[in-house]
Amino acid sequence: MTIEQMSTGYKSQRLRLKLAILLFLAPFLVILRTQSALGQALKTQLNAPRNTTGTFPFGVNTSEAVVGSYVNTSGATSGFLYVDGKYTTLDYPGSDNFTRASGINDFNEVVGDFLGSDNSCHGYTYVGGAYMQYDVDKAVASTSLFGINNAGHLVGSRVPLDTLV
Repeated sequence: MTIEQMSTGYKSQRLRLKLAILLFLAPFLVILRTQSALGQALKTQLNAPRNTTGTFPFGVNTSEAVVGSYVNTSGATSGFLYVDGKYTTLDYPGSDNFTRASGINDFNEVVGDFLGSDNSCHGYTYVGGAYMQYDVDKAVASTSLFGINNAGHLVGSRVPLDTLV
């Protein structure tokens, strides 16, 4: 084998290695670029309501409406809807000092869960100022709702009551 042949083989091997590295890194570069673009697209700053000890945002829609929960100074947890710089407190009627708002779609339909007087969680929807309870196997399982898409499809969890401590 001549030096020229060795040099050509070495160059070919280096080219294949560079191509393999590029193919390996390409998906990561796309993901990082996408994450960066998403992070720049939505910029909503929450100013916590007075008399709260913690604010926990859980969901945002394309209009930058935000849902989440906050804990007031007496220890009760309330859900919130934050639209155009204003908070709407979400406390499911009859809840036992615990309501969370977890998801919102582009129609400002909100989903979450609350602790009922029966000591189990129940899912709810909040649409146009009205609450509606949502349970899967009521009295058998605890239900929590975490998200809602623009078609109104819900996502959440169901935990059998006999597994809860």
